[in-house]
Amino acid sequence: MGGGVVRTFSRLMRRRKPSRELFFTDDGLAHPADLAAPRLAPFARAFESRRWGPSSYNGQTTRAVLRTDEQPPRLREVAFCAATGSRFYAPVALGIWCANWELGVGALGVDGGFDCVTGPDPDVTPPHLDVLWCNSRGGPGTRRARQP
Repeated sequence: MGGGVVRTFSRLMRRRKPSRELFFTDDGLAHPADLAAPRLAPFARAFESRRWGPSSYNGQTTRAVLRTDEQPPRLREVAFCAATGSRFYAPVALGIWCANWELGVGALGVDGGFDCVTGPDPDVTPPHLDVLWCNSRGGPGTRRARQP
C-alpha cells in the first residue's frame, strides 16, 4: 500500500499548470502573459520556479498579473491573486508564492517589496488582488544599495 501512495503523490506533484494558466497581463486573468517578451524574459527562472514551486495542497491556487513598462522595458510590478475563495489554503498558497518569488528575484539581483492590498473578504469573488510586489529599479542585475 505504501508504494501506491508514493506513486500517486509523485504523479500529482508532476502535474503542474502551464505558465499560460498562471501568469497574465490583465486583472481579469483573461490574457496570458508572453513570458518570452523582452521585458519579461530576464525573469524566466523566477516564473518557472513559481510554476514548479510548492503550493498549498498542490492546488496552484495563486495567479500573477504582470505589469510592465514600455520605456524603459521592464517588469514594474506583479499582482498576486488568489484564484479560489478558500479562507484556509488560498492564503497559505499565496504566502508560499510570495516567499518563493522574493527568493527568485533576489537570486536574479532584483530589489523589490511587497504590499498587502486586501485582507480576506468572503464577499469578494475570486480572483482578486491580494499582494502587490513592486520592482524597486529595473530588471535583473540592477540591484540598488539598501537604505539604512
